[in-house]
Amino acid sequence: MGVILVFIGSLLLYAKSKHFPQFLNFVGITARQKPVLTRVVAYIVFLLSILIFTVQFDFATALVIFMITVMLALGLIITLLPLNQKYVYLFAGLSLVIIVMENLM
Repeated sequence: MGVILVFIGSLLLYAKSKHFPQFLNFVGITARQKPVLTRVVAYIVFLLSILIFTVQFDFATALVIFMITVMLALGLIITLLPLNQKYVYLFAGLSLVIIVMENLM
């Protein structure tokens, strides 16, 4: 669940960018119209993710896992979303694989 929240928070932060893809424009328009609200919601989602990781692991381990997950999420979102609409399905599939792996541990 923490991984999903990190991906959602990263997507919200990226939605404010001018390079956000046009096929997800309903998210981008809302994020650009209310940038402060989008940033606050993204940071709250990040805090919830840290809390979930802290419950699952120790605090120091949770911070390391959170930082690695944020780097993975931002890297995937920034590189895959602008390419083509079909890569969004790859992104969603990869996210599901990560979620399944997280729940198996």
